[in-house]
Amino acid sequence: NAALAKSKKRKGVSEYTEIVAKVEAKVNDMNSRFAAIKAAGESGDFEEAMDSMQEFFESVGDTHREIGILDQLGNISKMIRTGEKEIASFEKQVKRLEKKGIDASSITALIAEGRAKLAELKALAKNTEAEPEDFFAIMEELDRIREQATDEFNALQGRGNSQEGAVIRSL
Repeated sequence: NAALAKSKKRKGVSEYTEIVAKVEAKVNDMNSRFAAIKAAGESGDFEEAMDSMQEFFESVGDTHREIGILDQLGNISKMIRTGEKEIASFEKQVKRLEKKGIDASSITALIAEGRAKLAELKALAKNTEAEPEDFFAIMEELDRIREQATDEFNALQGRGNSQEGAVIRSL
C-alpha cells in the first residue's frame, strides 16, 4: 500500500486513471487474499491457508511490476512534455532556415516522425498491458530521431558540433 500511495503522488501519474485503478484493484485483491490466509490460519484450516498463500505470492510479483510501471508513468509524462517542447523548438529552427532559403525538408520529415513516435508513446502510456521494454524502445527511437535532426541542423547550417547542437542533444 505504501508503494502504491507513493507512486500515485508522483507528478503526471494522475493522468492515467485507468492504470491507477487497475493497480489499486490488484493491491486491494492482495490485501483480501492476505486477510483470507490469516483467517484460514487462525481457524486451523492450514490446507486452505497454503493454497491461498501460493496464489498470494504469485500475484505479488505482478502487482509489484505494475506499481513500477505506475512509477515510470510520471517520468514518461515528463518525457512527453519535453519531447513536445523539443519539436516546437525544431519547428522554429526550420522556419528560420527556410527564411534564409535553406531547404529543411529532411528535418521536417524527422519532426513528423518524432510526432508520430510521441503519439505512440502517449497511446502506450494509456495501455494497461504495456511492458517497460515497449516504453524504452520508443524512447530510444525518439532519441535517435532527435540526434539525427540535430546533426541535420548542424549540416544545413554548416556547423560541426556546435554549442547549440550540444544543448539540443542534452534535452
